[in-house]
Amino acid sequence: MPGGGSSGKLSFPAYIETQNSEWLDDIDTIIDAELLVGSPYDTVSAYDPATVIATLQTDVNAFETTIANIDDETEWASFVDKSLSKVDEVLSDSTALTQARLAFNNRTEDEFISGVNTLSTWAGGIGAVDSSAFSIGLALLEMTRQRKVDDFDADFMRFKGNFSLQATDQMMRLFALTVSGEESATRMQADLTKTEIIAQKEQADRDIELDVQDALFDIKLFEYGAHMMAAPGGGVMIPNEPSALASALGGAAAGFATGGPAGAILGGAAGLLGSVL
Repeated sequence: MPGGGSSGKLSFPAYIETQNSEWLDDIDTIIDAELLVGSPYDTVSAYDPATVIATLQTDVNAFETTIANIDDETEWASFVDKSLSKVDEVLSDSTALTQARLAFNNRTEDEFISGVNTLSTWAGGIGAVDSSAFSIGLALLEMTRQRKVDDFDADFMRFKGNFSLQATDQMMRLFALTVSGEESATRMQADLTKTEIIAQKEQADRDIELDVQDALFDIKLFEYGAHMMAAPGGGVMIPNEPSALASALGGAAAGFATGGPAGAILGGAAGLLGSVL
């Protein structure tokens, strides 16, 4: 406890005055040294996310250009042309197709010759080789053979068309998958950019906070010593920075007192944010 004389001058125990005098000199030295170093805030600035945002904007612009350049009719026609060209390339050089056509022609020709022989035998037996019935019979046999050849060619064209449509459908699906992949990549890049901005800001803020704490560290040690010397005069509690939970609870209590449950929610959120920021 401090004492006093008739002059009104306060006095303290000798150990307090001696220690206080020494610490004042030490603090003066520390402050002078920190003044020479300068403020931790002098060389720092708030994190600027402009660069990463510009990179993301470039990706978004590229995706928008891709979408803008898509014309449904043009793309579909292009895929059809490509599929038909590929089908022609494959089938025109197909040995199996050539052999199938040759075998079919041989089979229809054999059937035609067999039919002619049967018709000739019948007509010869009744003396009608020179009759119109014989000529009509030959014509019918030839028409039947030609119809089968035409059917084979028609079946081939249907196969070719179906194959081309299937190939076109597959190409359209692959194209849609590519566009969807670009969209997903752009979205993921946006999420990564957001995360990077938050992380960079938090790191910048934390670096500044650590620089300030480092500059004040020596001086804060004297604060603990001062509290210890003042302890004999009464209960002294060494202050600590409130935790995030304590700040939230304190804010909630104050909010409830002024605004009820809604105020408690807002006050708690404000307290929590205040402890983090």
